[in-house]
Amino acid sequence: MKKVTLLVSLFVILFASVAADVVLDTEGDVLKNGGSYHIIPALTGRGGGLGLAATGNETCPLTVVQIPSETTDGLALIISSPARIAYIAEGLLLDIAFSAVPTCAPTPSKWTIIEEDPAGMSVKISGYSNTVDGKFKIIKYQGLFYKLKFCSSAGDPCQDLGLYYDETGNRHLVIVTDETPLAVVFKKTL
Repeated sequence: MKKVTLLVSLFVILFASVAADVVLDTEGDVLKNGGSYHIIPALTGRGGGLGLAATGNETCPLTVVQIPSETTDGLALIISSPARIAYIAEGLLLDIAFSAVPTCAPTPSKWTIIEEDPAGMSVKISGYSNTVDGKFKIIKYQGLFYKLKFCSSAGDPCQDLGLYYDETGNRHLVIVTDETPLAVVFKKTL
């Protein structure tokens, strides 16, 4: 009887520690590995969800941007881990990709970081040769909010993602160094 009680206690402790670290969507449900979500600002009045735009010399929309209108959830994203797990936990290394991309864009449409961009180290979708090898993470930020981080494969510290406003009004998703990450939440796609 003691062995059964001990095993049940260990299972409850293990499940509670794992459950405390899972990422939740706006409905309070756990993010599913490979699930489709909109990434939107956590605070109202700060713009809409994430989408794509052609910036600089791009002839195809490859730059990840925040849509200015807060009534727009942006494009659907697939958030996935190569690990064979059912749910997304905080701090897990992830791939993030738009579920649909323009026909001029390469597929798959995984997010990458581009080193040499006027906006700084920008988030773009696949198609550039000057990328930084790495993955993304979701980390608990303020209260029920989260922030996105990029972790290079070179072993450098993970860096926060935030916004850079260019002269034409685009809101580029970039690596920020001034401690102003974009606070986000995850909304299921319909």
